[in-house]
Amino acid sequence: MVLNAGEFIMKTLKFIFSLSLVLLYTTVLFAEQVGTLTIQTGLLKLRRSQMDTIYTDPGISIPVENGDELQTGLKTRVIIQITDQSDTIELFANTFFTVTGISQEKSEVAMPTGKARFLVSKPVKMVKKQRRRFRLRTANAVIGVKGTEFVVGVLNGNTNLLTLSGIVSLASLSAPDIEVKVSPNQASKIRANRPPTVPVDVPPEIQQKIIESEDSESFEQVEFGDESEAADAEAGQGKELKSEDVEELEEVDEQDIDELIEEVNDEVQQIQEDVEEANTNRSIEFTIIDE
Repeated sequence: MVLNAGEFIMKTLKFIFSLSLVLLYTTVLFAEQVGTLTIQTGLLKLRRSQMDTIYTDPGISIPVENGDELQTGLKTRVIIQITDQSDTIELFANTFFTVTGISQEKSEVAMPTGKARFLVSKPVKMVKKQRRRFRLRTANAVIGVKGTEFVVGVLNGNTNLLTLSGIVSLASLSAPDIEVKVSPNQASKIRANRPPTVPVDVPPEIQQKIIESEDSESFEQVEFGDESEAADAEAGQGKELKSEDVEELEEVDEQDIDELIEEVNDEVQQIQEDVEEANTNRSIEFTIIDE
């Protein structure tokens, strides 16, 4: 059978379209799972491929994939287990969390607002000057570790860090060269777009309150140091922050951060209202998983 040019083009386009559907289906079907999560209490909204699903049943195992956006409701605890790295992340209430990119070599996650506890395992083989394989971005900070346990709370555009074991590096997104090392039982803070404060020792009783509290407000009990001292310490190591640079950082427009926090808080409240409505009317715009 001989096809004319028009028929040949049509059949070719149909073949390409069919092949594209097969590839798309295969990609979705075999999307790489990088971990699992379990709801301890409360509810969780998971956004994947622009689709939202709300989980309310505790104890079930939910696959975690790169690109997943997680949002916890009120009085919620969620445990995430990273498969290849054996890392554990505990999310608290009113937290927005994104699995940016996790692989066998490194893990990158983001938490614009909320609170989480991280247990990052050390690599099997430690080498000198090894790159930090775990990185967390918040609304105004970047946190890097090789292997440690720490708690991070992001509230009103400020990032609070408490190190429980190992050493954690903390730097502002606006001034990444000004970095501090936070040792065990120490805490540091980044206010808006300022450099991190000098690490200070935290009494055991305050540490316990920070670990157990539902939100980040317990960090307010810590008497943080002054960020100018942190800048001076870094300058002594060959890094300098000029006074005019600090003034410029203070003038950075914080509207984006404020809008993000407000948006996340509104979404958390909306989720709570949707779930309450679902319990009475059995009707909701999201998918409800409650086995």
